[in-house]
Amino acid sequence: MSDHGSYMDMRGLFRAASNSALGWVIGALLLVAVLTWAVGTWHVSQAPDRQEEVLRERRDATYSDIQQAIEDTFADLQTEGRAWARDSRVVGGLRAVASGDENGQRQLVEWAATLPGTSRRFVEVYDPTPTLRAWKGAAFPMDAAVRSERFLLQEQEGFVRDGEKRTAFVMWIPVRNGNTIVGAVRLGVMVEERM
Repeated sequence: MSDHGSYMDMRGLFRAASNSALGWVIGALLLVAVLTWAVGTWHVSQAPDRQEEVLRERRDATYSDIQQAIEDTFADLQTEGRAWARDSRVVGGLRAVASGDENGQRQLVEWAATLPGTSRRFVEVYDPTPTLRAWKGAAFPMDAAVRSERFLLQEQEGFVRDGEKRTAFVMWIPVRNGNTIVGAVRLGVMVEERM
């Protein structure tokens, strides 16, 4: 009986509390639950927009990084190529080739043999026809620069594909003996290799 009496006393307590502070607490909890649900629903509805924005920011940053890497690669090729195009052994060798001296070819080959080599970079020396006279590194086919109207008149950058397997960035630097163009140096760096 005492259990039944306690139950009744508790019910009375709840009724009394609901009329006072407990009613306010329950009401506040219900309000918080409704507000939490509303804010959560709004936040979830905003998620796709934010996800697209984050993806767009990442894509733009990646494109920027790739563009910068390409520009840096061409700048490095240009700096190196300009130094080699002014090298007295290259200028003298091409001058000798142009005059029919066979020692010019030997001089260019010896020069190329002294260059540091890697499996991904190459350097080639051409006379104005353009015939390859010396090289170091990977062999790549001729690229479109030789068909350019400005070939040998200015520096040219581009890329060359070796079938479907390899791609390289290339830089052509004219070699001058005074004001006379005696050939060109082509530098390249392999940027793609497929098996």
